[in-house]
Amino acid sequence: MLFRSVRSWAASLASHATCNPEQSAFCAKVADRVANELREARGDEATSEPLRWVLHGGPGTGKSYTLKLLRRDLFEGVLGWQHGVDFQIVSFQAVMAELLDGDTIHHALGLDWGGDRTRNCLRSLEKAQETLQWRWLILDEFSMVSAELLAQLELRCRELMSCGT
Repeated sequence: MLFRSVRSWAASLASHATCNPEQSAFCAKVADRVANELREARGDEATSEPLRWVLHGGPGTGKSYTLKLLRRDLFEGVLGWQHGVDFQIVSFQAVMAELLDGDTIHHALGLDWGGDRTRNCLRSLEKAQETLQWRWLILDEFSMVSAELLAQLELRCRELMSCGT
């Protein structure tokens, strides 16, 4: 049932003026991935690699609008997921995080590159309990994030995964 609702939501985007063709195609890609994950959860197919995708465009092209649409209509509306529990939207800057009602990368993942290493390890364990529930981590304003921070983000995600298992 949920699988069909996801497919129906994606199909509906192309038939009305909610978003332009590029936004609709991106939403369909996300919906396809969600549908695959739902099938995998039922055991209908083998676990596949996570979706790693970049939605890009110049200022004012609707990137943040598209993320809000995915969040409100698909994740929260169709799937009934809760932000911060089932998925997380993060941004490099607090201003953008606030506009998306999300969080900063550093805060959401408990990144603290200085300070007490023991305290940071304990914080990582606490964050692991939260982040291991996330089905999706969506990074807004990708172009603002340095390659070094992306590497640190990946490392933290790997650390959190190992803490939780």
